[in-house]
Amino acid sequence: MINPLESIIAFVNPQAALQREAARQRLNLLGAKSAYDAGGKGRRWFTGAGTNQNGELRRSLVAMRNVSRELQRNNPYAQSALQVVVSSTVGGGIKPVAICKNKNKKKLADELMSEWSNSMDCDFDGRLNLYGLQALAMQTESLSGETILVRRTVNNPKLRIPLKIQLLEGDYLDHQKDGVVGGNKTVIQGVQITNGIRDGYWLHDSHPSEQTSLRTESRFVSADQVAHVYELIRPGQVRGVPR
Repeated sequence: MINPLESIIAFVNPQAALQREAARQRLNLLGAKSAYDAGGKGRRWFTGAGTNQNGELRRSLVAMRNVSRELQRNNPYAQSALQVVVSSTVGGGIKPVAICKNKNKKKLADELMSEWSNSMDCDFDGRLNLYGLQALAMQTESLSGETILVRRTVNNPKLRIPLKIQLLEGDYLDHQKDGVVGGNKTVIQGVQITNGIRDGYWLHDSHPSEQTSLRTESRFVSADQVAHVYELIRPGQVRGVPR
């Protein structure tokens, strides 16, 4: 809409009015080019830092994890979204199948796997079968950003497969273990990296917030015994972000 002043100018001097309008359009165009919100120039001004993902998580992971869990406890929409992620990813469970040219060995392997995965013997806590562990692992990763599975070999002659899986929350990773240890060895929020390769994890024996815990220090567990599950968002990222 043309304001009264522009109407008067257009009536007295149409050429001048056209020049003013052309100048105004050029200014608007220049303003649009420098108004990207992500660049901090727009109406919804964003501020950002140039830190890497590990630096951001070093400051924010615990707070984000706590808020995410609070939403799951008290917001039915958040709980519903979490269930959708789990059911869409895991469904009724991902079934392992042996790959072997020898038919007899394949049959035996599938038999042993079926027996192990369908029983609660595979769970270190003795609560879930393999498919329940898969669902809980996905839920934990979505809710808390990451989940940790530790391979536990047990000495029990009754078990045909003496293997159990211990499922842990990311809280068990000792995030206070952080910095250069020496030489080419670095620990980033509980994850130990040597010569650019992660070779182990510093894990608490019990949840750090457990009031009955008598031991708070962490111990080193070799990476070949641990599966650290999280979504990789940026290169070099060591810990996971709650979805």
